[in-house]
Amino acid sequence: MIDNEIRATTIGVWFLPLNDKSDFFGVLQNNGDGCTFVIRFRYYTDPDTPASDNNDRRSWYTVSIAKDPAESIDAVRDMIEAMREQTGIIDPYDEVLNTGDFDGFVNDLLIRSWVNAVPEKA
Repeated sequence: MIDNEIRATTIGVWFLPLNDKSDFFGVLQNNGDGCTFVIRFRYYTDPDTPASDNNDRRSWYTVSIAKDPAESIDAVRDMIEAMREQTGIIDPYDEVLNTGDFDGFVNDLLIRSWVNAVPEKA
């Protein structure tokens, strides 16, 4: 199973609407000896159905980046910019970085309209 949890080792999260039927989401994690970028492409079956209640098709990928966190952020930005250029997407992407204040980072994520958070059960 691909790990897409948000935790203290999360460096950042990126979101990009690709068109009216799909989007891109990525989570960059610090592994200590490099980084892992978990990528999800989502293809909507019904844009009017909440993400947690639908049967959208999702494709997950994992990319290992043998760089420090700052260089990994640059690599992710370069990848997203290349994707935007090749597909003709003019919409900006959304980037939320963990600057060390994990609670602030999580709160910054939770206000995003594209976040579908499911609280953990105690």
